[in-house]
Amino acid sequence: MSPFLGFHTSIAFVVAWVCNLNKFITIVATYITNPFTIIPVYAFSTWFGAKLLDVEDILPDLNWAEVNFFQILQGMQSLLLPLIVGTFCLGLIFSLAGYIAVYMAVRKYRAFFNSSS
Repeated sequence: MSPFLGFHTSIAFVVAWVCNLNKFITIVATYITNPFTIIPVYAFSTWFGAKLLDVEDILPDLNWAEVNFFQILQGMQSLLLPLIVGTFCLGLIFSLAGYIAVYMAVRKYRAFFNSSS
């Protein structure tokens, strides 16, 4: 998942085009998101990015008595860089782990069916 909702569609399309993948399947796969896990995933990614960047205080300082939309956006600026770094690093880690797992599973699958023929 990209920290820029919507921008990940463009990224997925370019990657699909460069790697000669099925563009429709790639775009559909980018929008498979469980609404119950998106908040914990982004929260963990932001925390992870803050730890990597050695940022101590990432919580926005908001005046809750007179909060409005623009104050929330301004307060969220401190979260943007940790979110970007965290989602990128975790995405890289889990994509490599997923690639290795699928590669090993395909090898075992092929070895099983080639030996039984």
